[in-house]
Amino acid sequence: MLFAKKTDSQINWPIFDYVLVDECQDLQIKLLILITQIFSHHKTNFTFVGDPKQNIMAFAGTTEDIFQLLKERFADCAQMEISISFRVPQEIAVMANDFTRKFMPHRPKLTTNQTNDGKKPAVFLAGKEKNYQLTLAEESEIKEKAKQISKEENEPENKKAKKIPKLEKKLAAEEIEFILSVISQLDKSASRVILYRKNEIGN
Repeated sequence: MLFAKKTDSQINWPIFDYVLVDECQDLQIKLLILITQIFSHHKTNFTFVGDPKQNIMAFAGTTEDIFQLLKERFADCAQMEISISFRVPQEIAVMANDFTRKFMPHRPKLTTNQTNDGKKPAVFLAGKEKNYQLTLAEESEIKEKAKQISKEENEPENKKAKKIPKLEKKLAAEEIEFILSVISQLDKSASRVILYRKNEIGN
């Protein structure tokens, strides 16, 4: 908690000799100025710790170039990269590294000495308009399954053709219901990951 002394002419803010800022990827510009210009003096020691991959608070006013601003503000200071995790299992680290390699330019690569006994992450793709959106591969499997079921029925071909769309819809609903039931039961007994994916045209 901070206390400031107020006089008739101004507010006297406390000045610190050492400032440690954790989760600095969530800093807003105003807060950065407050820390580096108001709460400090020319001999203040600063340590900023953060992860650019977790810069997800733009809606709250954070800036994406916070690490660049820190480099400019403290040009002569040392910068170190921490890439070793002591709580993420290797199975998750492999997936995280593969994801960031494809979609994010940030480094370093995540390493860990933890394991989850070889259990691979179960990946669930969540849609925006629905709780779960089937992938093209899942939809293709359902179409094939519907055709197979229709073949086994002893009915005229034109009647079978009319039934297939309804059957596909039913199978898709059953698949989604099953997946959502699995997601609702997620716990710490295995490595699991849920990825968000926007609905795509034609998917």
